[in-house]
Amino acid sequence: MQCEQVEQSISTQPSKKQKVMGHLKQGSDASTSTEDKSKRARKQSAPVQIREKVPPLFVKTTEIGMLRDELARMQIYPLFKLCSTGIKIMCSSLLDYGKVKQELTAGEFQFYTHDIPSSKPLKVIIRGLNCLLETELRKELERLHLQPQRIFTIVRKDQTGEYRDQLCLVHFAKGSTTLAALRQIRALFSLVVEWEAYRPRHRDVTQCMNCLGFGHGTRNCNMNARCDKCAGNHVTMRIGHGS
Repeated sequence: MQCEQVEQSISTQPSKKQKVMGHLKQGSDASTSTEDKSKRARKQSAPVQIREKVPPLFVKTTEIGMLRDELARMQIYPLFKLCSTGIKIMCSSLLDYGKVKQELTAGEFQFYTHDIPSSKPLKVIIRGLNCLLETELRKELERLHLQPQRIFTIVRKDQTGEYRDQLCLVHFAKGSTTLAALRQIRALFSLVVEWEAYRPRHRDVTQCMNCLGFGHGTRNCNMNARCDKCAGNHVTMRIGHGS
């Protein structure tokens, strides 16, 4: 009987090899958990870098070689693509984009581009004003220490009805003011006004009011101007619109 108990106690006790393997396993588990914690800590502490989208530039020219060589001398190596307007230039960074844009402007190339996402303006509608000139509204806003970038009068589609006010669309530089701050201004020219965010109802194709082309806006256009009334090489004159 005593022999059987001794044999059972010996069989239940872990062997030396098992003890060693158990210690090794515990050590590896501890090191693995420590590594996981350190990896998580590095991920949490590492700043998230958001790469800003670089808009393309569309140039009205067929001289790819000359333009490519000139940019290469400036150590700028963008990608080129043939398109309906001429050449599409795709830069890898905003720094190169700015340099290429300056070079195209200095070389008097005809081109257009799009807004950089971080520079898109705050667009606001003003309701309650009577018919006035863009220069008058600009002076009134500047008197209130506001710096509008562009001012447009909005033509209502329904011309049959009679409206008491003129709608105005105003662009402010991003970060220069907020809609909440503008709503604190209750009156312009002693007229009670309302401020609201500009939200286009239809996602139609954008038409440039400078060259009358489609797919881009006036602010980013360096093409030759065209008049939509006489087809002449000048901007269409509109009373109350920004130039």
